[in-house]
Amino acid sequence: MKITTPSSRVSGFSLVELLAVVAIIGLVAAFGFPAIQEITYQRTLDSVAHQFSTACLSARSSAVKTGSPAIVEVTETHPNPLDPKVSLITLVAWVDRDGNDAYDDEAKIAQFSSSSKVISMGGPVGDALAIQGFTGGKAKFLNDGSIDAVGAFRLKNIRDKYVQIRVSPAATGITKIQSWNGSAWVSR
Repeated sequence: MKITTPSSRVSGFSLVELLAVVAIIGLVAAFGFPAIQEITYQRTLDSVAHQFSTACLSARSSAVKTGSPAIVEVTETHPNPLDPKVSLITLVAWVDRDGNDAYDDEAKIAQFSSSSKVISMGGPVGDALAIQGFTGGKAKFLNDGSIDAVGAFRLKNIRDKYVQIRVSPAATGITKIQSWNGSAWVSR
């Protein structure tokens, strides 16, 4: 009869091997997190810019369809005095059937609000206007598809990346999303 004895060697990982794996995972996370955060900030900025652009396109289309001007109004407030970095951006688009340039709830085309520390209104240094060319923060599309004044709504994220939703030329009211490349606005 043969007697078997338990093996003196136990299979598995040693403490040193486990610590090496944990250290490698920590290094990958430490270098990867800022890149993932940057992508998240950029995607948030792009998303808000596309919502602004869509509202402008809808307003232009509604102005042509209804034969009445359509207005896109953007405002920014800082609702928390204890944390002025929190920005509330509100966009409302409506058909101005009575011609008074005032918001009428029954004529609403689009509405959007964004409250965060990540996105705020503003342009780059030296060109820091948040709303350029639109009087009172209002872009007014006329019933022929044109716009009463050329202008732009400008947004920035927490990492100082800038986009603008530009409406020009006045005769056609075309909406474009442009990015700031460090020295000029460029179309995407």
